[in-house]
Amino acid sequence: MSAFGSTPSAGEHRLPDARDAVPWLREHFARARADHTKLQIRGAGTHSHAATGAAVICLQGHTGIVEYDPSDLVVTVRCATPVALLQQVLAEHGQMLGFEPVVQQTNSIGGAVALGWSGPRRPYAGALRDHLIGVRLIDGLGRDLRFGGRVVKNVAGFDVARLAGGSRGMLGALLEVTLRVMPRPAAEVTVATACTAQTALATMLAGGQGPGLLSASAYVDGRLFLRYSGSDYSVRHALANLAGEYAEVADGAAFWRSVVHREHGFFRPRPGQTLWRASVRPDAPLHPATGAIDWAGGLRWAWLPSGDQHLHGWAQDHGGHALAWRAPAGGDWHGLSAGMTQLNHGLADIFDPCRIFDRGALRDAAKENTQCV
Repeated sequence: MSAFGSTPSAGEHRLPDARDAVPWLREHFARARADHTKLQIRGAGTHSHAATGAAVICLQGHTGIVEYDPSDLVVTVRCATPVALLQQVLAEHGQMLGFEPVVQQTNSIGGAVALGWSGPRRPYAGALRDHLIGVRLIDGLGRDLRFGGRVVKNVAGFDVARLAGGSRGMLGALLEVTLRVMPRPAAEVTVATACTAQTALATMLAGGQGPGLLSASAYVDGRLFLRYSGSDYSVRHALANLAGEYAEVADGAAFWRSVVHREHGFFRPRPGQTLWRASVRPDAPLHPATGAIDWAGGLRWAWLPSGDQHLHGWAQDHGGHALAWRAPAGGDWHGLSAGMTQLNHGLADIFDPCRIFDRGALRDAAKENTQCV
């Protein structure tokens, strides 16, 4: 498969086709260590943040499925492989990615892992980290590291592979990931009803979490949406026993796609306001500004006036964290707490002691090391 046809930016180093990525990466990483320069690892570049002064290492040509046996429910894939292509291959065998990542034309599976993407199925089928059972990466010292395995039960010692989920390229360049896949349900139906946010949250909590017929629940714009997945008989039986008046959503897949991709009208920019995303305990009380709920109560969305950052403290009080997801130009941004920032840097230093990989995602003002021992 060829790389997508975009024009490389200044300071971008793109993996040549038909070359082994390992020696190529080691060469660039060694040069960065010697010159004390920063690098940003990039796949398709769809969701990469702007890194000031960092050279881009683009792995867009590193695509393809390494190993896939449908009977094992496990797939190993190179990290620049488009998510849409992988989902297509899995669908041919009646399977899918259980963590329900964003699926757009250029999104890569490595990017999904690096960003820690988990969709509405997360509370019921598990987060991305629960499906990530193996990784291969080149770290800042040029070491070719493999963690986990290609068998679900092949776990011994520390589960290092899961650290790659949400690591945003700060541990190294992901080359391959091994993922657990799931059977695709025979039937999937979404229903909705008008209600208050409090009623929606109570319904989500009553529905529980973990495997079952309920595979997604979300509240947005005054309506509660529930998705049931399984055999046709079991889904229809579950719907017939729902308490309350629910109407079937004509195109349920389109609705959940709009939630996963943040394309629903609720997420559209609002003048003078900042969209906040708060990950908290599912049973946390509602914040007055809550406008949307996902992950069975574990993910809250709220629009607040620009400059109002109190949701950050509210989320910490309820076992989680909040960040400004969408803000006007010059809007305020709250990063991780000092303790969490220190922990993240400590983990990253194990893989990248010279700090050649851009860590702009941490937004840390602490002085970085300039020497490498």
